[in-house]
Amino acid sequence: MNELLSLPQLLGYLALLVAIIGVLQTNDIKLKLWMIAGYVVLASHYVVLGSMVTAGVLLIGILRNIVALKYHSLWIALTFSITYFAMGIMMMSSPIDLLPVIGASINTIAIVTLQGIKMRVVLIVSSFFGIANAIVVGSIGGLAIESMLLVFGLVTLYRLFKRQHKTNQADLNL
Repeated sequence: MNELLSLPQLLGYLALLVAIIGVLQTNDIKLKLWMIAGYVVLASHYVVLGSMVTAGVLLIGILRNIVALKYHSLWIALTFSITYFAMGIMMMSSPIDLLPVIGASINTIAIVTLQGIKMRVVLIVSSFFGIANAIVVGSIGGLAIESMLLVFGLVTLYRLFKRQHKTNQADLNL
């Protein structure tokens, strides 16, 4: 990993702070605005680290998040996934550079087309690509963000399963 207090890592820590503030929002609009701000800071972090593919993925992700506020269809998800792959292939210097592209494509399918437990499971899968990419690139903040999202995703998945189990038990008692 790069020096702990270097400019790239400081930007990563700032992105982590923005992500934490975003996750704590109870208002969906505020959450999405904080997500957009976090993507901008994190993209800057990856530019300074020299991971242009990851920065490009994050910048496309800003537009994806705005579009996903209003539209939910497989076509939208596929359009963004194709855009991610086109950009990634054009900018990559080695196949490992496609880790964030694959993760973002999986994430897009989840956010735009799925909901509930299915969405959470797919988001958890996508987080492993973000974790791997952060390790490869040397992003401490990115690793912390992706790890936090993985843990929160697992906790939320557990809570959803627990709620579903209670609902199923209540239905059986009728």
